[in-house]
Amino acid sequence: MALQDLKRDIAFPITGSDIFGRQINFNNSKKKHLAFYGFAACPICFHQFFEIKELNEEVGDKIDFFAIYNSSEDVLKMAMAGMNISFHVVSDVDFKFFEAYKVEKSYIKSVGSNLRSEFWKQLNDGKRKMPQRLKKDGDKSTLSAEFLINENGKIEYTHYHQYKGDKMDTNIIRGFVMD
Repeated sequence: MALQDLKRDIAFPITGSDIFGRQINFNNSKKKHLAFYGFAACPICFHQFFEIKELNEEVGDKIDFFAIYNSSEDVLKMAMAGMNISFHVVSDVDFKFFEAYKVEKSYIKSVGSNLRSEFWKQLNDGKRKMPQRLKKDGDKSTLSAEFLINENGKIEYTHYHQYKGDKMDTNIIRGFVMD
């Protein structure tokens, strides 16, 4: 499936409140990083979430981070318990935001990910970091995607993950923040 590149499109606003009950102000004049993850019990998603958590601690005063999961709020709260997350974690069980950003589903790419070394590294690291076994809710075929949005609400950079374990390079995010 060929994905439409959303670069330069106006970003679809993430609305409502996050799993912590904090109201989301998507229309502020701050840069944003959106990360779409399949489900909370995915060790690879958990590994990548921790990279974003660390990046938020480094540059979070200059950019708003959003982690959007196709998991229930209850499962996400269990996954994030005791982690002191200062950015927005959003439950999107009805796929509203995933569809707006054209996040891909592919069982073939998901299964094919097993052939890549980064898949296994992130899988093992994510399993070590997960606080507990979690219910596997959400669509297992969903590939992650990341977006960088400028202060005017335009998408500047898109990265649709081509396999489980693919990710946006954190140096791209740092460069975007400092630009």
